[in-house]
Amino acid sequence: MSLHSSGVALPAAPGDMVMTIRGSKNMNKSLFWIYVVLSIVGLVTAWIFNGLAT
Repeated sequence: MSLHSSGVALPAAPGDMVMTIRGSKNMNKSLFWIYVVLSIVGLVTAWIFNGLAT
């Protein structure tokens, strides 16, 4: 990576950007499943606590 005059890091070669995008896809996929699981856990616990309150 090289620094642009504005201080922003730029990839040294086009291949570097492709690797970053590919890694980002895998990260997005894993984050998607983490969010799905957390959403389901939140929904189930909300149902349980609402059931206990009535």
